[in-house]
Amino acid sequence: MSTKYVFCNGNSLMSFSESLKNIDLAGFNYDNIWIANYSSQQPLIKLKPEKIIFQNNYATIVYWNDGTKTVVKKSKEDEFIPEVGFAMALVKRMYGNRSEVLKWIENAEIKE
Repeated sequence: MSTKYVFCNGNSLMSFSESLKNIDLAGFNYDNIWIANYSSQQPLIKLKPEKIIFQNNYATIVYWNDGTKTVVKKSKEDEFIPEVGFAMALVKRMYGNRSEVLKWIENAEIKE
């Protein structure tokens, strides 16, 4: 049984991938993240971090209100930025990994 996640910003419901194309991360309100399990027709659950831990300027650990935990670690050459750690934890929570998001980034149009 696969779980599909959706992203809800305000009252508009869309797929998470669709939302990434239209989102302004600088002004993003993290209170508007929702998940749903389409296969079991469960209602939307508001996804919210209950606890965020930034450990040793290396790892970000997020405990979510649905009882799950997500851990992401920076690579040795990267600078530790808490906001990036949380954003990557959110991506991992929504997709299980970041490979799909990296594909979108690789295929993004760059305008000067």
